[in-house]
Amino acid sequence: MLFAVSTMRLSSAFSASMLALFIAAAVPDRAAAAAITLSAGQAALPNIGKVVQSSPTSTGTFRVAAGSGAVSVISGTLTRVTAGSVTVPTYTLTCTNGNGGSNACGTSLPSVTVTIHNPVADIAATIAAFNASVALGVGASSCGAIAGQNTTTVSFTCTVVNGNPGNGRAETIATISLGMDLSILSVANTGQQNPGYTVSTNP
Repeated sequence: MLFAVSTMRLSSAFSASMLALFIAAAVPDRAAAAAITLSAGQAALPNIGKVVQSSPTSTGTFRVAAGSGAVSVISGTLTRVTAGSVTVPTYTLTCTNGNGGSNACGTSLPSVTVTIHNPVADIAATIAAFNASVALGVGASSCGAIAGQNTTTVSFTCTVVNGNPGNGRAETIATISLGMDLSILSVANTGQQNPGYTVSTNP
């Protein structure tokens, strides 16, 4: 018999204290250098909807698949009432070149590494692990295998194309779809939960 019903809606709002996009670009000492940019697309956190507990101490972990948005239970006794897949967070990695071929993206910035990490623990919900998928853009010749799938830190490196898309124009290096394991520790603590994570690039 169900003990209580609680709505666990993970907010899609960006919060500076909960979501940080640490973007760094290694650029030559001139204003017209190529630069890497990481921008958020879809919601920062998937909304898995309503879950119910079967006892006061019930907990559970739900996995959201990066590729499909499908939600599955991987541990615990919580039940997800809301059916269907969800929209996963997406990030777009681009390179903008400066003036002239010498500042083309692949010349001054031959590669870029993206790292996603969960340094934050939340009272009622936390991100137990990430899974990710990467779609190659025209600004990269390849992206390596994703390291750390289904752990709290995932990363991959893309090789940037030696191209010059034109002064001030941007080319997409890759689009990142982010899945995650959402561990709900207490449905008694209701309200919007914002377990944090960081997305960073190097350079």
